[in-house]
Amino acid sequence: MAVWNQHNKVKIDYKQAETFLSDRAYFRSDFYFIDNYVVHDCLDDEEFEHLLYECEEFDYYMPTKSVIREFENRGYWNDESVIEGQKEMDNFLAEYIKDKRKLEDLQDEVVFSSHRITSNAEIKYMLETNKAPLDDTEFCERFERLYNKLRDNNRIWELRGFTPPTFKEKTGKAVRPFKMPSVKKNVAKKRKK
Repeated sequence: MAVWNQHNKVKIDYKQAETFLSDRAYFRSDFYFIDNYVVHDCLDDEEFEHLLYECEEFDYYMPTKSVIREFENRGYWNDESVIEGQKEMDNFLAEYIKDKRKLEDLQDEVVFSSHRITSNAEIKYMLETNKAPLDDTEFCERFERLYNKLRDNNRIWELRGFTPPTFKEKTGKAVRPFKMPSVKKNVAKKRKK
């Protein structure tokens, strides 16, 4: 509400904001309520509580007027709202995944996961499920580089809406880059034991 009122001539009060968010949560299946928060369904209750606890000490990302106008003019979810590095990642995955349906699913999952601090194991599982060639060293190295580029250009929930580089500037805390777990290394480790 504060961000809206700061950047718009038509001001809203708490009741109007609450009504809008309530309607959004009740009439759109991808939102729900937890303790007066409207939460996207990509987070379950436990994840949301963890996120809230982890980031309570940080300031929220405050978009500038130009950023708000940009999203106002073109909308957030359309073909023009591509994150830097997304097309490069999509083209890269298309080189390896020939099944069109699996390719589209994987492209969507990769972009979605880059909006959060996702564990290396989760990303590896996502790639395995979509039959990505994890035994190919070149694939793994390129994926790791492209995924980090994509994530570094994304506003991440756990970082209160900051990109990882901006979060480091603001807090002095670095966000660990994504490292592709190597299938070959894991096999070698098991053999040694």
